[in-house]
Amino acid sequence: MYGKVKRAGTGFFTTLFGAALLFCALSVWYLISLPQPESYQDQGVYTFLPYRVLPIQVKNTATGRNRRMNPVKTIYKVYYRTESYSGYEWKDEVPSKSAGEKTVSEKKPVLRRVLSSPESGTYITVEAHLTAESYIHGLRRRYLILLGLSLLYCATYLTALGISMKMRRR
Repeated sequence: MYGKVKRAGTGFFTTLFGAALLFCALSVWYLISLPQPESYQDQGVYTFLPYRVLPIQVKNTATGRNRRMNPVKTIYKVYYRTESYSGYEWKDEVPSKSAGEKTVSEKKPVLRRVLSSPESGTYITVEAHLTAESYIHGLRRRYLILLGLSLLYCATYLTALGISMKMRRR
C-alpha cells in the first residue's frame, strides 16, 4: 500500500522539456542567421494583382492514423504579380480552391514592399508599411520571445525536478 507511487504525467513534462530545448536551439540558430537590415535594398512598394490559384502538395503534419493514411495534403496558394509586370511575384495561402478563385476573379490589388538582397540575388516581399529594419526587428522579437518562453519552461521544469528529487531523499 505504501510502495512506490508512480507520478502521473512525468513523461509528458519530460517530452515538453525536450521540445523546449529544441525550440531554444532553433531560436538561437535563427537569431544568429538573421541577416542585417543593411543587406537588403528597398525596391519600393508595388501593387500586386492575383492571377492564378494552384494546388500544392505538402507534408501532412497530422498525427496517428490520419498521417499514415494521408502522408501529404493539398493546400491552395494564390499567386500574385506586380501590376507593372516588373518580374516580382508573391504567393499567399488560401483556405480553399473556391476562396482562391474568388480572390483571382475579384482582382483585388495588394500593396507589398520588395526588399532585394544583392548578395544572394533574391528578394522578399513584406507588408507595405514595413521597412527592412522593422521586418528584421519583428523577426528578432519573435525569436527572442520563443527563446524566453523556452528557457522559462526549462527553468521551471528543472526547478520542479530538483524539488522533487530533494523531497524523495527525505
